[in-house]
Parts: sequence; structure tokens; C-alpha cells
Amino acid sequence: MRQIQRNLAQMFSPRPRRASLSRVERVYRAEALSLAGEIGATLEPLPGGGQNVWPAPGVYHDPYEGDHYTHDWSEALDRLRVYQPLSRK
Repeated sequence: MRQIQRNLAQMFSPRPRRASLSRVERVYRAEALSLAGEIGATLEPLPGGGQNVWPAPGVYHDPYEGDHYTHDWSEALDRLRVYQPLSRK
């Protein structure tokens, strides 16, 4: 019975809050989202943290082919700045 209670409590308990971003990371995130919308790139958040950065559909030469994962928002912003001159939007 206790095992069932533990399992039910685990299933229906609220998810733990994600750690909030620092002020600097919020600035990087805002810039990355803005630039991605501007050039037509896609940011794909991943459940474990980090994100994939995909170039705009018109980019023929992807300098990051096969490695689109970024650990944090500053790295994502750096990738988007590389994609910016390559996009045709």
C-alpha cells in the first residue's frame, strides 16, 4: 500500500521549478529569439536543457552540419550570428 501511495504522490506532485536564468542569460535569450525571428532560423529547446539551433531554410552551406546542439543561450546567439550573413531573408 505504501508503494502505491509513493507512486501516486510521485505521479501527481507538481514538477520542480526550473532554475531561473541569470540576468545575463535572459539578455542572451532575448537577443537570440529576436535574431532567430529576423533571419528565419529555428531554436528547438530540449527537455534536458540546451537547444538545437537550425539555420533558415535557404542556407545551403551549414557550417555546423551535424552539430546543432548548444549548451546555453550565449552559444546559441553566437551560432545565430554565424548564420545571419548566410540567410537570405
